[in-house]
Amino acid sequence: MSAGLQVRDFIAVEDVARQFLLALDFSAVVAGQPHIRNVGTGKAQSLLEFAQEWWTHWRAQGRLLPGAMGLRPGELPRLVANVRDVHIV
Repeated sequence: MSAGLQVRDFIAVEDVARQFLLALDFSAVVAGQPHIRNVGTGKAQSLLEFAQEWWTHWRAQGRLLPGAMGLRPGELPRLVANVRDVHIV
């Protein structure tokens, strides 16, 4: 893996699906006023922290090798959802 310093917003697929279902509540829809929402936890976590957490959880064999690979071209250092609603009027 890379050094794992990239920061991401990890979210369970079930939580994303729940947000999609909640978005289907058409009672909140107002014609001409789109509602845009970022789906995420808003919690920043490095790739290394994520890997270490799940490595321990799954009691994985071997060891992680942070820094064994370089970054991908164009790798963004931080992608974390702003979970506050954005309203466009």
